[in-house]
Amino acid sequence: MDPNKCIFISRTGADAEEASWIAKALEAAGFECFIQDRDFDIGKPFPQDMREAYEASYGFVCLMSKDYWEKPHCMHEWTSAYSLSQKGKAKFIPVMVKECSLPRLDDSLAYLNLVDADPARRDAILVDAVKGLIWNDRKLPDNIKPDFRPLKNDSFFTESFTGRTEELDALEAALWRGDGHAVALTPPAAVHGLGGIGKSAIAREYARTSLHRYAASWLVRAEDRASLSADMAAFAKTCSGRYEALTDADQLVSAAIEEAETLAYRRGIPVLFVLDNVEAASAVPRDLRRPGIHILVTSRISQFGGDFSPVEIRNLSPESAKALLLARSGRKEGEGLDALLAALDGLPLAIIQAAGYLKENPSEGYDIY
Repeated sequence: MDPNKCIFISRTGADAEEASWIAKALEAAGFECFIQDRDFDIGKPFPQDMREAYEASYGFVCLMSKDYWEKPHCMHEWTSAYSLSQKGKAKFIPVMVKECSLPRLDDSLAYLNLVDADPARRDAILVDAVKGLIWNDRKLPDNIKPDFRPLKNDSFFTESFTGRTEELDALEAALWRGDGHAVALTPPAAVHGLGGIGKSAIAREYARTSLHRYAASWLVRAEDRASLSADMAAFAKTCSGRYEALTDADQLVSAAIEEAETLAYRRGIPVLFVLDNVEAASAVPRDLRRPGIHILVTSRISQFGGDFSPVEIRNLSPESAKALLLARSGRKEGEGLDALLAALDGLPLAIIQAAGYLKENPSEGYDIY
């Protein structure tokens, strides 16, 4: 087969008819096509057929539909084809054959839409696009690339965050184990300490500075089952529209976990869940401990069990406490500052409250507060 004419047509079973007419149209124009229904041998291992077809093909036409997005094997074909195109080893040609919504990671995708095409012209439209891309080496628009920005439901912005390098380094070690292997079953990291000590701020700062290393960083309010379920449900529905009508809390939590594992597999980097204000270790869903999922818990509890890596949070150092107070209050050093800092004792929440008061009352000195 001529490698410049071989095209693999990726489709789901529900779109077999569309795959057949696309193959027919392309073959009439001089291309050679692989489609599962016709070209895969009965009794031959499916992975072997797939490998041979991928190795022989230079173009990959992926037929998008609602059914396509719901099939894991289609997602693997899509990801492999896109990866080959990025390496300059193939051409990636997305074609919508049935009206559907694209997943969040692909929602900025440029594609050939044949849904509303004139039946008398759609073959010509298809052939012209494929010829242009494969034979004439026309470039696809830049936004052909799926949107690989990490999913997140929180800005993870911590105003005037200061210090805490030891704690952030400890979180890094606890979650990554220093081996750089992203998709692995990672023990949860538990950030614990007294109220007002800055647990949530540290967790957010870790998520913010590490965002580029994750396929998603999702903040989950875990103080009770209802808020945890709501935030996990939001993650599932962000990943796929097929959960919009689902209302069962347990099913939505399970769906979120499945979507996280799938997302981590597709991207090759993990998903981070920040479970904020956990009251008991039992509140962390057991199924959340999956390959490709990092779990960061904040809690006042110090004992979470053997599979948690505890990171204890202590009061801010005098230098960090001063830097935080001055940054948040917008003031400079002055009389009474050292005494105030000593009274606040390095508690971030107390420092932030003091800074807010001082900012709103510029005529009052440190000694007054």
